[in-house]
Amino acid sequence: MNIYKVSVRFLLVLLVGLVLCYSGRADGDNIRRDIDSLANLLTTAHDSVKARYLIQMGQSYENIRTDSAIFYFTRAIKQARKMADSVNVSAALNSMGNIYQKIADYPKSLAYYNQSLEISKFMKDSSYMSSTLNNIGNVYDNLGDYSKALEYMLKSIKIDESLGDKDAMATSYNNLGLLYYRQEDFEMALKYYNITLKLRQELGDKEGVALVYNNIGIIYYYIDEMDKVLEYFKKSLHIYEEIGDIRQQALPLFNIGQLYYQQGKTDLALDYIFRSLKIEKQLNDKRGMADTYDFLGSMYGEMGDYNLALEYQKMGLKIAQEIGANLEARHSFESLSQTYEELGDYKQALEYYKNFKMMNDSVYNLEKSSQIAELNTMYETEKKEQEIELLNKDKQLQDIQIERQRNLIITFIVGLILIVFFAIIVYRQFIQKRKAYRELEEKNSRIMQQKEEIETQRDQIEAQRDQLLTKNEEILQQKEEIESQRDEIEAQRDVATQQRDQIAYQKQEITDSILYAERIQTALMPLVAQLNEYLKQHFILYQPKDIVSGDFHWFQRVGSRKVVMAVADCTGHGVPGAFISMLGMAFLNEIIRSYKTEEIEAANILNDLKQKVIKSLHQKETNAETKD
Repeated sequence: MNIYKVSVRFLLVLLVGLVLCYSGRADGDNIRRDIDSLANLLTTAHDSVKARYLIQMGQSYENIRTDSAIFYFTRAIKQARKMADSVNVSAALNSMGNIYQKIADYPKSLAYYNQSLEISKFMKDSSYMSSTLNNIGNVYDNLGDYSKALEYMLKSIKIDESLGDKDAMATSYNNLGLLYYRQEDFEMALKYYNITLKLRQELGDKEGVALVYNNIGIIYYYIDEMDKVLEYFKKSLHIYEEIGDIRQQALPLFNIGQLYYQQGKTDLALDYIFRSLKIEKQLNDKRGMADTYDFLGSMYGEMGDYNLALEYQKMGLKIAQEIGANLEARHSFESLSQTYEELGDYKQALEYYKNFKMMNDSVYNLEKSSQIAELNTMYETEKKEQEIELLNKDKQLQDIQIERQRNLIITFIVGLILIVFFAIIVYRQFIQKRKAYRELEEKNSRIMQQKEEIETQRDQIEAQRDQLLTKNEEILQQKEEIESQRDEIEAQRDVATQQRDQIAYQKQEITDSILYAERIQTALMPLVAQLNEYLKQHFILYQPKDIVSGDFHWFQRVGSRKVVMAVADCTGHGVPGAFISMLGMAFLNEIIRSYKTEEIEAANILNDLKQKVIKSLHQKETNAETKD
């Protein structure tokens, strides 16, 4: 027989979403722009307003990066305290309480809320007092201490109504709906949720509207209107996706997954449940993770996969115990007991059931104590009424007895007063001596403790001093080495500088010589005017590679009707080529002068030029030698 009760427990673990009281809102399209804007403001802001910008920065990160939110809230608290800014100290402490409540670190959350509450009381800030009281009520609700939760929420509601604050009233009505939900008065719960929805819509609070949609969906589940359940859960999810609130998307995703599981759509259910779990892990939402693991365990148990069921249920129990979430731990103990019973391990089943019963009694003992106290009060009242009636009947007898006993009583009272008087004197002396003795012992104990602390600090200081001396010696040695290296580098630099200057001077000398050689080479070449006289259509492209050139052009008029021209490319570039080119021009001039006009032929000129070059360069004409 399958003993799992997933359908009965449906949505019990979702109450965290029913009491959302945080005032920060997230707009997915604007978060990054807001963060960038605030970062720019922080760099130029005066110290007096930095705390406010730091709080806003933390609230911008609240639903996307918990660690960043905590970092900025911590800075805000320090900055506000530095400036003695009580308003922003209280606001930053309250925001810090919010973030720790979201990650289910309830002791830290309460500590920050209580600090904020004390400051708001001192400032007589009713609005902030209401918000903080409501937040504290939510923490106690998450811890399963409903008596304290109700106490703080009622104080908050009273202040909200006196202020006429719509936003705060909406939160209070939402919490009132939760209280009716817990009493299973679903009609009244739905009534107050609808009032909350109307107020949130009037305020344009999309996040608040999404939350109320989720809560209304839960109520419709309990009154068995399943079509509306899915409709409202999907409305809630759509708004959270629209505003980019990743944290709150986990809630409707989980609810939709459970609803699909109830309808037998297991694959769809697992898809939504694991999407919710992914967000909870991303945001380190331990309470949500505990709920989800426990529900997954119950699901796999119903499907007959008991090993996987145990794995998830134990994970849920471990997290619930870590954060002190009694309600979730109670669910996990019950689920584990059921799983072991299905496996036939009755010993383990009994152990977990005992833990479940003990936790169940712990969660609900406050309510039982309240009922007992109420019955006891009724009993005492009835008893006193009966005693008064009896006293009225015996009044005459009592009057006679009182008269007889009056003198005896007076005497007894006087004696008793004297005894008590002396006893009080003796007791007071005893108390004073004992108090003085205890104070002396405490002072001696504190002195001894301070002495030990001083000696420990002295030893630490001496050890640190020795370390500093050692480090100082090392630093001095390193300094000497560095100075030696510096001197060596400077010497090398001076040598390099001197060599550079010498090379630069030599380069300049060589360059000047080559430039002068260029002028000489250019002067030996034909003049432009001479060429223009004999060659009407011509151009010269002369671009030496290295200032002076191994290329040259030559022109010479011979007789009245002949003109001899040459364009030569000599072996080599730069100075070597220039030498050859100047030899070539000189040899050509010499060869032309040696011929008669009618003897001039290009072949003869080239052969003569070749012989002169070979001769002048002391070359022998062989096939293996270079020919210029």
